[in-house]
Amino acid sequence: MMTWRSIEFRLTAWYAVALFAGFVLVTLVLLWAVRYAVQDAIDDRLLERMERLVNVVAEEIAEEASDDEDDEDEPAELRVELEEELNDYVFALPEGALSQIRDAGDRPILPIEGEAILAWRRGGEEPELYTAEAEGVRFRVVIQEVGQEVGLAEHRYGVLLASSLEVLDDIRTRVFGALVVVTPLALLLSCGGGFLIARRALQPVDVISKAASAITVTNLERRIPSRDSGDALERLTTTFNAMLERLQVSVARIEQFSADASHELRTPISVIRTTAELGLRHGRTPDGYRADLADIETESKQLSDLIDVLLMLARDGGANDVPMTYVDLVHLVSEVTRRFQSDAKAKALKLELETPDRVVEVVGNEAALRRMLASLLENALAHTESGSITVLVDEEAACVRLCVRDTGEGIPEEALAHIFDRFYRVNASRSRSEGRVGLGLSIAKRIAELHRAELTVESRAGEGALFTVRFIHSKSAALARDGGGSS
Repeated sequence: MMTWRSIEFRLTAWYAVALFAGFVLVTLVLLWAVRYAVQDAIDDRLLERMERLVNVVAEEIAEEASDDEDDEDEPAELRVELEEELNDYVFALPEGALSQIRDAGDRPILPIEGEAILAWRRGGEEPELYTAEAEGVRFRVVIQEVGQEVGLAEHRYGVLLASSLEVLDDIRTRVFGALVVVTPLALLLSCGGGFLIARRALQPVDVISKAASAITVTNLERRIPSRDSGDALERLTTTFNAMLERLQVSVARIEQFSADASHELRTPISVIRTTAELGLRHGRTPDGYRADLADIETESKQLSDLIDVLLMLARDGGANDVPMTYVDLVHLVSEVTRRFQSDAKAKALKLELETPDRVVEVVGNEAALRRMLASLLENALAHTESGSITVLVDEEAACVRLCVRDTGEGIPEEALAHIFDRFYRVNASRSRSEGRVGLGLSIAKRIAELHRAELTVESRAGEGALFTVRFIHSKSAALARDGGGSS
């Protein structure tokens, strides 16, 4: 239902106002055009009559003067003949009763009897046009002085010719009356048509509205159908779809954060809980309690760092929103590798570290880099049953490399393209039994991208795997580091 506040009503109202203004303008222009067109036609007709009258007078004077050159009474006779000729000619003209002729002494020659309708006015040698009114009727008038001197006599006459403007006024009245009747009808029909056009034009908006209302948080992958029209509606649809794309990314990020948090927080929480339960269940010496508390403190600190990393990865911002500093990659790798030595010994694996005897700095977030290396080592431990795992740090011409190499089961060629996908597992049944859900490498990949680094993998089935992180933005210092560079 259309209300006065609806866009259909407002479009129709604006259309009606614009159309009414257009009709008024057209009416005024039409009336002006009719008036001046008819008046110009009347003026041309009056000037033509005056020109013919001037020619008649000139011809008559020339003819009589040549026939009676020696006649002493010629001037008087010429005057009488000329005046009779003027009377005969003027009365033969249309609307001759409106004409007036007077001699040089303003003696009326026409009209012969009765009073003239229009007030007399004497003109000059050139025709002069003007509008006069008499008895409630408007007239178009032309006046001019005609004639010439012949001998000693001056045959000059003032002539007034007129034509009624009743026809013009009648045409204007009829045209105005017709427009007064036609304009409201045309306006009414146009408003109805404008409303239908507005409804038709806004129909795609209803389609967009229905499509948008059907999209919820559970089906954000749906999009509003777009028409290749190049108009505002296509731009509106494109904007809506772009907004849905951003919402889908944000919701996916939240879902990913939830999954990452449940995956990554399980291990440190389990360690803290197990340590506390063992300490409460079995008697400990003071040194034993202190050792347990030290383990809990260490795991708590790691848990805090992990939460910071997960919150950082959950943000919509890029690397510019993450606090970065210079990180000694050799020192960081040594600490993280040392934490996994006990896990490697439990599986009879050899965990080796190869680093240079100097500080190798990269620009990054220390907590995030720890989590990335931990994810790579957890993956290597999970897929290596025998042999060794090697962590390598070295420098190339334009980058710093961090490598994790294992001698495990390797990765099939068809799985290499999906190894960094979330929840992807090469061996799904074994990963599930070990409590792994396929998020560790995905998190490592995201952390590498956050540092504008490149994380790649090289592997073949049964030949182990090599994960390499290349940091482009790095800072190296050729400083000797106490404590050696390998373990």
